[in-house]
Amino acid sequence: MDSFLVKKILIGALPPVIAASVGVYFAFFNGKDKVEEAVPSTGIVQNSQHETSNISSDKVVETPEASKTAFEQAAPVEEIKKQDTPETQPKIDLVAEISGICDSPEWAHYVTADFLYNFILFLDEVSNGFVPAKSCINLRSEEPFLAEKNGAGDWCLSKATTQRYDRFVEIFCAINPQKAAAVYKTISPFLQTQMQEMGYPNADFGNLVAEALAILRATPDFAEPQPLVKMDKNIFHWKNPELEKLTPVQKFLLRLGNENLAKVKKHADTMAKEAGF
Repeated sequence: MDSFLVKKILIGALPPVIAASVGVYFAFFNGKDKVEEAVPSTGIVQNSQHETSNISSDKVVETPEASKTAFEQAAPVEEIKKQDTPETQPKIDLVAEISGICDSPEWAHYVTADFLYNFILFLDEVSNGFVPAKSCINLRSEEPFLAEKNGAGDWCLSKATTQRYDRFVEIFCAINPQKAAAVYKTISPFLQTQMQEMGYPNADFGNLVAEALAILRATPDFAEPQPLVKMDKNIFHWKNPELEKLTPVQKFLLRLGNENLAKVKKHADTMAKEAGF
């Protein structure tokens, strides 16, 4: 066949082929199921059956693409497993290593093969201001949110509401900072690999920890329960307008109660310092 004719055919055929390929690629990835994100509602709902809130949310709903965190917008990947570790990294039992950092017997229940995936997802959610509803499903309380009036006649979080999270705070505070720091040094390469496998751009685990810690440290402390304003039959807002401007995860942290929040902040700072963050 004449070479000029071949070139003419190729030049005419390539653009449609390339366009069709790109169209199939985007149709495939954009057609995948959306990842659900926890989105707080406009107020706290006091209800015997369920609760939703802009201070925290126990309800998981679909979120617009723009509100998703960085790696959620990347193509989904398989969870990294111990046997998938690159040959250049040492073969260690990640579950056993991580299980040994906490003195609470309940800790082992949360350390599974996908712990690194969930831990990075947790840090990403917190650093972006979201309630960690996907990474910490167990944080969803089965107990209803309750508000009560204090001596001044103001609505505030009830003691029963803050006590819902006592057990989780106790488990967190039972993590040994020295053991955790030692294990972090061991599993650091695995964390970086996991971040890359998750499609996290410019992966740096230390930066992710620093961003999450900054959100936690910026959450205000109070000696007394902060008053609420009843907006509707079962909906409450913080009376202090500055608290309404906080991120969803910071409002969730306030719902832990002053005592629990102080414990979490102190222990997180201790562990961060021990690990060199």
